[in-house]
Parts: sequence; C-alpha cells; structure tokens
Amino acid sequence: CGEFAALCRQDLSADGFQQGLLSLSERYTWAIPSSTIDDPDVSLHDHNRTVAAFAVCLYRHHEALGELNDDSAIKDAERPKFRILVGDLSGIQTSLYRLKSEGVKGVNRVLRARSFLMGQIGDGAALLCRRRFALPPWCVLQNAGGRFQLLLPAIPDIDDTVAQLRQQIDDWMLDRFTGELVLNLALTPP
Repeated sequence: CGEFAALCRQDLSADGFQQGLLSLSERYTWAIPSSTIDDPDVSLHDHNRTVAAFAVCLYRHHEALGELNDDSAIKDAERPKFRILVGDLSGIQTSLYRLKSEGVKGVNRVLRARSFLMGQIGDGAALLCRRRFALPPWCVLQNAGGRFQLLLPAIPDIDDTVAQLRQQIDDWMLDRFTGELVLNLALTPP
C-alpha cells in the first residue's frame, strides 16, 4: 500500500503510472495462484494482466464501432473482437555468432551488448505498436527472445495501421542493419 501511495504521488504520465502499477502487481502477486480450486498454474499477476488486456480491447472494439451503449453487440459472443499482433526478430543467431568467426577480441562482452540490443529492438517495436494503438502495457502478452505478442481490438482500420507500422519498422531495420536483422510483423485473423 505504501509503494502504491508513493507511485500515486509521483508526477508520471498515464503510461508511466501504468508501467509502475504493472511492476507493483508483478512484485507482489507473481507467486499468488489465480485459482485455488483447480491446478494453480497461473499467477494472480498474469491472470489480472490478461483480464485487463481483454477488457481494454473489448472497450476499444465497441468504442470504434460506436457500440458502447448497444447491449446486443456487447453480448454478441460470436463476433470476433480480438486480434493478436506478433513481432518476431529474425537473424539473431547469425548476427550474434558472426563475431566469433571474424576473430573479434572481447567476444563475450560484445555478445552481451548485441544480445541486449536485440532485446531492446523487440521492446522498442512492441512499445511503438502499443502506442500506435493507444493500448496500456498489459496488452503486451509476451515479450522475450526477440518475439512479442500484443492483444489488439478488432477494429476497422487495424490492417492499414499494421501495414504502416510494418513499413516504418522495415525502413528503420534496413537502414540500421542492412537486411542482416529483420523484424517481421504478423496479424492473426479476428
């Protein structure tokens, strides 16, 4: 409670506050099972984070279609309301292990630095995508090993937005890594 109160007193952006809240949730609820009735294999933190992601995306879906006051649309369980955006960094192994064959001194230090860079590319791409869709941090369902998954609302202009993101990321990656590394974006069907 004290750390939450301290977080509330800080002058943070909405995104900064959400990141802080997510951090507190992970710190204090990662080892609490979300259910004690069945097999307790999901932490309360992961459960709450996922439920929050679905709630945000449901709201954004109905908001985009002007259906926030339409009970029948909200209760329609047959209509697809979600999509998952997957980002995958390709070329990691080649980029990392090319150093050894080139005879670079201090390979371990350079490997750690490059590995950190690869992680930051994934983090940055996930952040860019999340911000383009104006989603909170809990919509990032997974982000590890050069791969991320974002839960998105199924909204009318989603394909165009992802195409624009793909082009922006492709341009940056090509300019920076000249094709050695590629960040692929794929959008699931609704």
